[in-house]
Amino acid sequence: MELRIAARDGLALLLNEDDDSLRVSIAGMLLADRLGAFAPLGLGAAEVIAFERDAEPDDCHGIGMTLGDLDAIALTASAPLLATLQAAVGGLAPPAQQPAWLAALRVNTRLRIGGRTASAALLQSLRPGDVLLHCTASAAVTSGDVLWGIAGGVVLRAPVRLNLQQMILEASPTMQHDTFEPEVAPSTSNVAELELPVQLEVDQLALSLSTLSGLQPGQILELSVPVDQADIRLVVYGQTIGTGRLLAVGEHLGVQILSMSESTHADA
Repeated sequence: MELRIAARDGLALLLNEDDDSLRVSIAGMLLADRLGAFAPLGLGAAEVIAFERDAEPDDCHGIGMTLGDLDAIALTASAPLLATLQAAVGGLAPPAQQPAWLAALRVNTRLRIGGRTASAALLQSLRPGDVLLHCTASAAVTSGDVLWGIAGGVVLRAPVRLNLQQMILEASPTMQHDTFEPEVAPSTSNVAELELPVQLEVDQLALSLSTLSGLQPGQILELSVPVDQADIRLVVYGQTIGTGRLLAVGEHLGVQILSMSESTHADA
């Protein structure tokens, strides 16, 4: 089985080790207790045979699972292993029904319509009325992702198509790691020149847990206002640094700034 895990703390530092055998050996020791979760499922003892940095995009799909306190996504697995897992799951007791108060609990929905990178200096210079161009070749927003959860952590995520005031789910929501790693490592020590990831997000509606658990592909979620009339949040590493409105600039799409946070300008 090939697992994609959230490598934090000691595991994250271990990725910098060049010696493959040493890296695998230490990873095996650090993950031993978590991998023990497979034993009760009839899979026997699990061991680490490779431990490498994942070069694939963050929006990968797979079977989400939790090993102790570690979130993981199973990317590949053999047919016999899947059959054993299916048999083990089939023998589990059905989940208890959610209490009414929990089922009615509402969770904010974030619609992410895209993102780009921008230097710290550029972001600090933005003022109301300025336009931050979006990295797209179209002047219309026709797709995006809806997310539930804490930015920068594990979130429930689903791709959607946008149609006027509607979001149409293209797949069932799955648990994913909401992380952003620049494709190119920083090549400057000047803070003002650092490229930061800027996500464009809209807070549109809140769904109850009972509704959220039943979302299926093709389901339609109604927006409170059309995306082109909504306030767009500029989000950097989970922090909102400004708001704006979508604006067509030639064949591209931009965000015309309505306001920027005081801390953004204070750092300039």
